[in-house]
Formats: sequence, structure tokens, C-alpha cells
Amino acid sequence: MKLIGIMIVLACALTACARPLRAADEFPPMPDDIIFGAAPDQSVQNWVRLNILGARDHPLPILWISPQKFERRYPDVLLVLPQDDYKTFTTFIRSNKCAADENKIATRGTVQVTEYSDGDSNVLCIMPRARACNYFKKIMAIPTIIWTDEKTAPFFGLMGEVGCE
Repeated sequence: MKLIGIMIVLACALTACARPLRAADEFPPMPDDIIFGAAPDQSVQNWVRLNILGARDHPLPILWISPQKFERRYPDVLLVLPQDDYKTFTTFIRSNKCAADENKIATRGTVQVTEYSDGDSNVLCIMPRARACNYFKKIMAIPTIIWTDEKTAPFFGLMGEVGCE
């Protein structure tokens, strides 16, 4: 009986002294909309958003591409391209758009491309996984953009989450 009393006291002491493995404030804050993210403020005139639609079991990256720097929070990633590269990039995505309703049911790995330019937002493409993988590869093959590791890393991150090989 004495041993049980000591064990209860010890268990209570350990419980009182134990601290959580991670404090709640150590986790990055989640955006209000984990699928589309929060649009930048209106001072940002031009941007492109590539986001993954469909089911998810963890926050997926949302890639924002712009000639302007603006604040982003996890899981958003911002890629700032020089103005000439951004113009080349947007020319490519406009010439490679697809029907926005091509994939009406957004299965896991479906990617949406949205462009915002001078106050107008347009969904340029909603594409299934296989098409998205080829799309990302074509973007990173645009010859007039110098694709450094820093510039390609966000695309490879999306490709990994989409399930590209």
C-alpha cells in the first residue's frame, strides 16, 4: 500500500512538471484559407498563384510568383522574378492555358493556375496531376529565364506534393 502511495505521488509530480513537447505558439500560423491562401494587398499589381486542389492530409504549399516582393506566411511560398522574367513567364502560362473546368472534380494532385493583373483575376487552368507535372517541367525549361536552384526549388516542392515522378 505504501508503494502505491509513493507511485501516485511520483506520477502526480511528474505530470505537474512535464511540459508539452512543443508549445502551441511554436507551430507556424495557418492561413485562413489553406487551399487558396490570402491574396496580397492591392499594392501588388501582378501575381500568379499555383495551388493544389483536392483532398489533403497536411498543409500544401501555395506558390506565388510576382515581380514584386510581398509578405507570405506558411505554407505559402513567394518566388520573385525580375520584371523581364515575369513577363516571359506570364506569356508562357497564358499561351498554355486550358479550360478552367477541365477537371470538374478536383482530385488529389489537381493544380490550379490563377493570374492577377491590374485588378483582374483569372483562373487560367485547372489540370490533373499528369498534366501539372509536364506543365511544371515546361515552365522550368523556359530558355530565357535563368533557372537557379532558388528559383526551381518551389516548383520541385509542388511537384513532390502533387506526386510527380
